[in-house]
Amino acid sequence: MSLRSSVEEQPSPKGQAAGSNPAGGTTPTIGALDKSHLQQIYEHLLRLSPDDRRLRFCTGASDSFIHRYVFEVMDLERDLVYGAFVDGTVVGIAHIAIVNDTSCELAFSIDEPYRGHGLARMLMRIAIGTCHELGMNKLCMSCLRQNKKMQALARSFGLSMTIDFDEAYAELGITK
Repeated sequence: MSLRSSVEEQPSPKGQAAGSNPAGGTTPTIGALDKSHLQQIYEHLLRLSPDDRRLRFCTGASDSFIHRYVFEVMDLERDLVYGAFVDGTVVGIAHIAIVNDTSCELAFSIDEPYRGHGLARMLMRIAIGTCHELGMNKLCMSCLRQNKKMQALARSFGLSMTIDFDEAYAELGITK
């Protein structure tokens, strides 16, 4: 897909995420990730706390689960992944899993020190734009009922939310 390189290492729209970089380092940038970034994706996901892993994967995710997910399940020939970089380190990702020719599913994770600084919003904006450019007409996300931040992010971008039992499901119809 030609969109893989369309945002390589581009600064956010205002040159900086909302707020400041908590580490006081380089301004975060967003770039498309490919197979050469698998180790960085793996290291990012390993840094998530057990509770963050549960919120991201809707289940307890051991180190071996994450290893299998990154190196065996993620299909970077089909799917698109964007990373938020700070000083060359991936501190957040948006995974756009292509379901079929017209729909995709999104998943996000941000390293704890970088939350609340606009990275998830930047990644969501790029993910929705990418889905639109790919001609998708349905974008969906699911998360645990307890993941209020993800639900708030989805709602802020106009996704409709349904909550059943332990899961929240969000959907957005994309017009062409």
